[in-house]
Amino acid sequence: MKRMTDRFILFAMVSMLLAFTISPALAEEYPEIPEQAQKLIDLSEETAVSVLPGCTFCGYSTNDDGNIVDTYYACVTEDQYLQLVGICLSAQSEEKSIKLSIPVPVSEAFAEMSEQKSPAELIRTDDMCSTFVDPDMAIDRSQIPVTGKILQCEIQTRCLVLITEETDGRHFVSVTRDENGAYQAERSGVLPETAYMDDWHNNDGELLLEWDCQAQNGAWILDKNGKWQLALASFRNEGNCWRPEYGCVWNNSDGENAYMYGTLTVPDLMSGKLADLPGNKEELMACIDTEGWAVVNNPNPEDRLYLRKTPGTSAEAFGKFWNGTPVRVLETRGDWCHVSIGTNGVLDGWMKKKYLAFGSDMDPVRNAYPDLILKDDIVRASDTHQTWKDPRLTDLTDWELRNDDRYHVIGISEAQGKKPATLIVINYDGEAGYVPCAWFWGGNG
Repeated sequence: MKRMTDRFILFAMVSMLLAFTISPALAEEYPEIPEQAQKLIDLSEETAVSVLPGCTFCGYSTNDDGNIVDTYYACVTEDQYLQLVGICLSAQSEEKSIKLSIPVPVSEAFAEMSEQKSPAELIRTDDMCSTFVDPDMAIDRSQIPVTGKILQCEIQTRCLVLITEETDGRHFVSVTRDENGAYQAERSGVLPETAYMDDWHNNDGELLLEWDCQAQNGAWILDKNGKWQLALASFRNEGNCWRPEYGCVWNNSDGENAYMYGTLTVPDLMSGKLADLPGNKEELMACIDTEGWAVVNNPNPEDRLYLRKTPGTSAEAFGKFWNGTPVRVLETRGDWCHVSIGTNGVLDGWMKKKYLAFGSDMDPVRNAYPDLILKDDIVRASDTHQTWKDPRLTDLTDWELRNDDRYHVIGISEAQGKKPATLIVINYDGEAGYVPCAWFWGGNG
């Protein structure tokens, strides 16, 4: 979706709007806290204590004129572990978003300081991505197996992310996870000398790095397998950026043909070096493997291509798809191709071969996805929205569309010959599903 695309592009191009966060020590200086926000802050405490007994309020951020509030709490246990909990509440919904960080072993010096000072004076929080004011002093190095000086840290729900500096001046990203009570460390390749973690803009499960005075930057997302996969990067010495998606790479250097299709072969953060990222469009294209891929390519971009249950024009259709939809080609049988769309097995069928483009012929195909966004009342009703395996919306998938998800509307369904009632969405990881048309602005595309 364009809205989520813009969010990641803005990270690479300009500063994002910042949420206003204060600590309890400063709260008295800000009597203008909206009344609605104050009510939500008060409500969050009971939830936080139930999740993390003994925790103390650290700070908050507010959006939508105080109707959405994120609060942050921290607790240092008797055995010297720091743990954080973030609570998001909305005035329009009774649902709560709760994020509990991994426990982080802290030094005796930090534990002693926590008895004399409030957590807000020792850590900084922003959307559950937190950093110690003095990370090298705060972390118990006997339990966190990393070397060098700790320059920056992020406490997240699945891991602890550190930027470290060795005695020879080399910098690394180090990630530790609590596996069965013991922290396991993983280290990246050498970072550019000027690289640093943009901890102000990080969200949970994200890692944003900038270097060369912000001339270059990249964003990585922690996937389900614990790998930091590239989500966005800017070209070296160019004002352009690129971002991998399911089956393609989006490149803003070409306004006409921004999508290049195939599998991006750039390694994850811990397996490669930032200096090895593609530096221009030609280097980027060399990192895209098109083997086994095709893309919907109707002569009329306003038309859509059917995905059918069997190879035949009279066979049942699972939906029809806009130009630019990437498909995995499993088999070719005469005029038909057996294809799958997405990674979760929801969309598997047959498409007419003559309406698919292969190899280098994929790159000129213009993406024709409709620019639809979730309606405000749908967004406010819940943070997540169920998707279905079938156009009649009777069989649930195992994934939900999140309000902050990055996705495309790739197709539309005509269930039982009726007027289109469902849309087909796919997120950038390849999870696909059917959803009601009524959820979106812009009609039926």
